[in-house]
Amino acid sequence: GVRWEGTALAALFLLVGLQPWALVATVCLVKSRLDRRRNKRMGEYEGNAKAVDPYWYLDRQGGTDADAKDEDGGDEKKNRLLKEPVGTPLTSADFAEKKKGAAKATGDKKDDEEEDDDDDCDALVLGSGPGALYAAALLARTGRAVIVLSEDEDASGCASIQTAPSDSDADAKKANKIAQKWKDVPFDVSTGHYSHVSRQQKLLAPALCTTEDHQGGVRFARVGSEADGHAHAVLTIPGMGVEGGSDEGAPFVLRAGGHMALAEDAAATLGDGWPGSDGRAGNSSAALYAQACESVNASSSDYYLDKVLPPSVVNFKKAKSYREASVRYADNFLDRFLPLNAHVRSLMAGIGMKDENLPPGKASMAPHVTNVCAAISEEGMCYPIGGPRALCRALEGTIRQCGGRVIT
Repeated sequence: GVRWEGTALAALFLLVGLQPWALVATVCLVKSRLDRRRNKRMGEYEGNAKAVDPYWYLDRQGGTDADAKDEDGGDEKKNRLLKEPVGTPLTSADFAEKKKGAAKATGDKKDDEEEDDDDDCDALVLGSGPGALYAAALLARTGRAVIVLSEDEDASGCASIQTAPSDSDADAKKANKIAQKWKDVPFDVSTGHYSHVSRQQKLLAPALCTTEDHQGGVRFARVGSEADGHAHAVLTIPGMGVEGGSDEGAPFVLRAGGHMALAEDAAATLGDGWPGSDGRAGNSSAALYAQACESVNASSSDYYLDKVLPPSVVNFKKAKSYREASVRYADNFLDRFLPLNAHVRSLMAGIGMKDENLPPGKASMAPHVTNVCAAISEEGMCYPIGGPRALCRALEGTIRQCGGRVIT
């Protein structure tokens, strides 16, 4: 018998020879089917996100508080909510209610109804902070029943002074006074700065959007001021900016303005070349290195999407440069691009891993280029007004109104 491949090839040659338009129609048909498969929605998501109210409209039971819709009452309730931890503590009453419901199901319901009753959670998110709650809010918006389990008492990741120390002596009384002053005030113990905030707001909008505001009432403020160029960090690296191999280093200020601001400061303080007046790197090795990091980091989103989406959806070739960088150490790139000026090399190495105590020889190039691109944001660094608690409170409101819970 003739193999089916030969039959298909013979039919194709027949179509091409007799009707050239048939080949065009066949190619269009195949392409349309591939596009339809690529654009097919995953799971059971219908594409209609549930509309939610702002978080300060909600009461303790998850309903809508009519008084909070008043402008003055809303502001007062927002301030009061920001003093309370995000999430609901898990109590013994929750276990008793669950046990009672399970006992009732075993006595009265059929087997299939029991399975439906037990299947009250589609996704379980472990963690705290904006990252965990953001993922949970997106899942909740697509119709999933989500439960967030936080290891912290406050799901926003903030710390606060809950109890005052003893007042047995003068020092304890002073500490007690300070503790009372700052009681229930959230302290951000992480680096909660956001770079490229205009881009971040587009990513946050699907999780935060409410009936009144696309950002769920969350606003960002730029770190620093106009007087200091919106400076957001000061790096002091041993030996950088000083002569003689000293253990001390000259402080270097990171500010807004993109790679041009970084290049100008490196030229003025570290002896690097000056950038071009037309916005190009010119003689600046720091600007050249920053632009190289930007080109590599451009494919980072595709790289991480490769980890969670099926191959039919993502083009693997788009993330080639970032994938290759992820399996190499940062010192290889630093030595290649910055072989002459050791001070600039130390600066870029410090920017790449400024929050981790890792030398370039032990740091992956992937997070290195991401951190460099964050540091050279044109807008500088921004911080959510009200801190992470305000952002997480808005995300929790979305989760609750979509049938989910945040448990601490």
